[in-house]
Amino acid sequence: MSVFRKACIAVVAMFAIGPAIATGIRLPDHQAITLDNGATVLLMPRNDVPLVAANVAVRGGALADAAGKEGTADLLGGMLSKGAGNRDALQFAQALDGAGGSLGFGSSREAITASAQFLSRTAR
Repeated sequence: MSVFRKACIAVVAMFAIGPAIATGIRLPDHQAITLDNGATVLLMPRNDVPLVAANVAVRGGALADAAGKEGTADLLGGMLSKGAGNRDALQFAQALDGAGGSLGFGSSREAITASAQFLSRTAR
């Protein structure tokens, strides 16, 4: 596991677990899976909520922009929600809304980010 991933997990744990311990809240169990490409996925199933949510951070934010092409990561983050395939931005937004979901993209200094929430059709 890379130093970057370890640092990210430590920061998430610090913010998630620290307040929970302080207030006596017990967090749900989670599972860490490492994919073939080295990416780490943290799964935290909650069958009591009819929602599927995901947050993704992929290394490559503003610090990875090529010299003379500053702003590329920010442009990419903004363009990802402007349509996909044969759908323009409005059709893309309508399809997401019709699925009971939301999808957002952005960028930071170190990552391209995505967050999604959708209603689960299979929740108990």
